[in-house]
Amino acid sequence: IDSHQIQKIKEFKQTIQNLGGVYGITSNDNFEGKLRSHLSVIIQKWKDRLYRNNKNEALSPTNLMKNSYISETITEAQDIEDEEGIIDLDEKAKEALAKCESIINNIAESLAEFNKTTTSYTEQITQLTAAKASITTLKFSINQFSKVIYDFSSNLDILGNEYKVHTNLSIDSLTKLLVIYADSGNSHDAILDIITASTTLTNSVNTALPATIEFLNSVKDMPRMTTELNRSKKVLIKSLEQLVSYLQDTYAQYKEISEFKFS
Repeated sequence: IDSHQIQKIKEFKQTIQNLGGVYGITSNDNFEGKLRSHLSVIIQKWKDRLYRNNKNEALSPTNLMKNSYISETITEAQDIEDEEGIIDLDEKAKEALAKCESIINNIAESLAEFNKTTTSYTEQITQLTAAKASITTLKFSINQFSKVIYDFSSNLDILGNEYKVHTNLSIDSLTKLLVIYADSGNSHDAILDIITASTTLTNSVNTALPATIEFLNSVKDMPRMTTELNRSKKVLIKSLEQLVSYLQDTYAQYKEISEFKFS
C-alpha cells in the first residue's frame, strides 16, 4: 500500500461505510495507522482463504464476466474477502433491500393520494365553472392546487433520492456478494438467496414503472391554465422524469443479477 493509495482512501473515508464495511474505522486520529493495521489482517485472511479454496472445487465465475455491471464489480469485491466484510455486506444488502421495497410502497401510496387530491380539485373546478364563478375565484382555486403539486413534487424528490441511495447500496452489496460466493465452494444457497432478492425487487420496480410513466404522461397532457399551475406542472414533470430514470436504471441492474446462471 503506497502513500498515494492511502491518501485516496483518506480523502474518501467519510463514505467508507457505503463501500463494503466500516470495520470500526471512524476516528480521524491515526487513521492511516489503523487502516494499515486492519488491511494487514485482511490480507492474511485473504491468503488463508485462497489456500483453503485451492483445495476445494469452486464455482466458475465465467458467466459473471458476461455481465457488464457485475464484471465491473469483480475487482472491487476482492478487497472484502474477509468474513467480517462479507457479514457486513450481507447486512447492508438486507437493510437496503428492505428500505427499497418500503420506498417503492411509499411512492405508490403517494401517487394514489395525489390522484385522490387531483380528482377532488377537478370536481371543485367543475362545480365552480358550472356555477359561473368569477375568474378570480377560479384562479385562486387553481393556484391552491398548484401548491399541492409543489408539495407533492418535493416529497417525490425526497423519496426518489432515498430510493437511488438505497438501491445503489443494495445493488453494490448484492453484486459483490454474488462475485464472492460464485468464486467460493458450497455457496449455491447463498447465491440463490441473492437471485431471489433481486427477482423480488425486479418485479416491484416492474410494477411501479408503467404506472409512473402513465402518470407522467397524464401530467404532460394537463391543459395550460394559470401561470402558477404551469410552473408547478413543469416541476412535477421534472420530478417524475427523474424517478422514471431511477426506476429504469435499477430495473436493468436488478434484472441482470436475478438472471445469473450457474456455470
